[in-house]
Amino acid sequence: MRNLLEGIIKSNIFKNGLLINIFIVSIILVATLPLFNYLVIRPSFEKFLTESTNDEAAKIAKHFVKMFLSQKTGLSKNAIEYHVSDDIEDMKSDFGLTKLKIFSSRSS
Repeated sequence: MRNLLEGIIKSNIFKNGLLINIFIVSIILVATLPLFNYLVIRPSFEKFLTESTNDEAAKIAKHFVKMFLSQKTGLSKNAIEYHVSDDIEDMKSDFGLTKLKIFSSRSS
């Protein structure tokens, strides 16, 4: 191993200016690409994932309202009947939901 390193140092690689510049640029790229990934790509991906999750939640909520609630009564404690709970469980498994919370925007 030591002989190999000595051979590289004695070779013409570090005597040629172009090769030294290529080596320096490659070291800089190796150092900056993970930093770019951590500072730019990762936050953008997390933002995209959060927005798409919120959009999917809104679509599921609209679907839920259309299926189980009438537009006239709105959402209240008595609006959902007990026999609908089986349909809700089916919907949870169909959409792959882990939790389903129901609340009204109006405080009662």
